[in-house]
Amino acid sequence: MNKKLKILLILSILIPLVIAVTRIISGNISFWYDPARDLLLAIDNHQKFSLIGQTSGIPGIFYGPYWIWILSIVLLVFKDPRIVAFIVLTIPYFTIFPFILYKLKDVWGLWVSVMLWLFFMFSYDGYVIHLWNPHLAPVLTLATVYLLSKIDFNNKNFTKLKIAALAGFLAGFTMNFHISFGLGLVIGSTVFVFLRRNIKAFALFIAGLVLAFVPFVVFELRHGFNQVSTVIQTITSPTAVVSEQSGVSTQIFYLFFDSLSRLINIPDGAGIVFFFTVIVSLFLKIKNKKIKLSKNEKGILLLTSLISLSTLSIYLLSKNPVWDYHFIGFEILFLFFLGIISKHLKIFRYLLIVSLLILILIKLVDFSKEISANHLSNSSLVTKQYIVDIIYSNSENRDFGVFTFSNTAYAPAFDYLLMYHDGVSNYRGEERVDLVYLIIPWTTIDLRDDFIDNRTPNEEYETIKKWEIDDGTLLLRRERFE
Repeated sequence: MNKKLKILLILSILIPLVIAVTRIISGNISFWYDPARDLLLAIDNHQKFSLIGQTSGIPGIFYGPYWIWILSIVLLVFKDPRIVAFIVLTIPYFTIFPFILYKLKDVWGLWVSVMLWLFFMFSYDGYVIHLWNPHLAPVLTLATVYLLSKIDFNNKNFTKLKIAALAGFLAGFTMNFHISFGLGLVIGSTVFVFLRRNIKAFALFIAGLVLAFVPFVVFELRHGFNQVSTVIQTITSPTAVVSEQSGVSTQIFYLFFDSLSRLINIPDGAGIVFFFTVIVSLFLKIKNKKIKLSKNEKGILLLTSLISLSTLSIYLLSKNPVWDYHFIGFEILFLFFLGIISKHLKIFRYLLIVSLLILILIKLVDFSKEISANHLSNSSLVTKQYIVDIIYSNSENRDFGVFTFSNTAYAPAFDYLLMYHDGVSNYRGEERVDLVYLIIPWTTIDLRDDFIDNRTPNEEYETIKKWEIDDGTLLLRRERFE
């Protein structure tokens, strides 16, 4: 490899990394209910070790504990959500992800791996900075599929098949972070290994899979298999156990192919046209013996197809809502598909390169505008921290209570930031003490006034000062009459 190509390779890693780190340092990352709740659960885990994680979308079913455990370890040293996000998301995506794609160069070549890396990093850049447990699923899925593709199923030696155990563990591990897609990954991977007709590899895969669910099993043994009962009730219930409604079957297919559209920077809805055009082209070239897929390529296509079909079947048969985030992970399956077709179909490889260059240009222009933009105009982490800083600097070391207007019972984002502000806290929670601050994101005047009077009755409190934040949030200092 000559010097220019080495520089290009380094830049392919460095540019996305600089963008990600800049956003994290600036605080221009989301910090909402779920990540804040998880950080509070992780801190609670320091006092009482938990075998389950946060609640899932179905009442009575919980995520695995690994996400909370990882956060707990980081929070022993760092409390700033920026640093936490960098450690648990950015580092894995900029180490494990490119390493695996580099290893996959043996399948489709180095520069196809670079192209796939850049497509993912510029299309799904939010995964590497926004703190949320499903965002780890793609990198874990990449590792799982890669390991399964490396198993030599013709080998009968246990020692040489041990990679199957690791693949099984990673499949189960992924499900602990992203239940819906992870279940499809587990089913598809299990069927794939079973079809290979190597009983030793299958046994090792299942052993690794079971190992990933040991915390779940121990928890269920201690609590009378409550989650198992809930799962059975959810499956056998004639109606949905979640009241919200989502899209119909056509929307599920739309969201599936939208993962591809977003990945390769083409209009919404065009993914299905691109996909079947490629499939037909690939089939005709194979039929006319113009190309020949290797055994490994066939295995990868079979594996990713089984995972996709398993997951889509679960979604289509589900009586409960299927949301956009349930499709996190499919972009990895499409990455493998794109890698193989880029190797064999030159016309599509050239089209993808053009699309990638346009995508990079758009993202770099957006990033340049983002640098000089007013980050306080968005309800991001930096905006919430700015509000908390105002409260602490204005409170003059007095004890204070805070009420936040929210659609949920409580607002963990502000709760977390108020509790762990520079190691000092005069925060007394939602208490009507003499000094109270009201955080009111934009809402109607009637709802705002009702909230103010409800939390700090006008016959007891008066407004001393107010701040209007650029994102539309109103911050009030209310004090009790003397």
